[in-house]
Amino acid sequence: MSIQNGKDFKWVYERYLAWFHQNAKPTAAPKDEEGLLRFSLCQENVFEQDVVFLNQLFFAVPLLPSESLTGQFRLFVFSEMNLMKKIPEIDDFDVITPVEYAVI
Repeated sequence: MSIQNGKDFKWVYERYLAWFHQNAKPTAAPKDEEGLLRFSLCQENVFEQDVVFLNQLFFAVPLLPSESLTGQFRLFVFSEMNLMKKIPEIDDFDVITPVEYAVI
């Protein structure tokens, strides 16, 4: 699988940590990498053909008012795009293989 725009999840997490340290109180703790993935809002197939489809996932990681420097609710938002290939298998089940990945 190739990374289309050169930005991977490590890049997202570094941006999240920078955002967090600019917006959170010193007593607040950032989410770990796995924790970010728990805040998936939705996903949709934005393009689909017989063999390939493009799936987009949206994430919004909250910073609660009690953790925020301003006392306001804040969100760190990012999206992933995954180009996937379907490989037909026996018994009408398809194997899904990632082809390209991009973070927006």
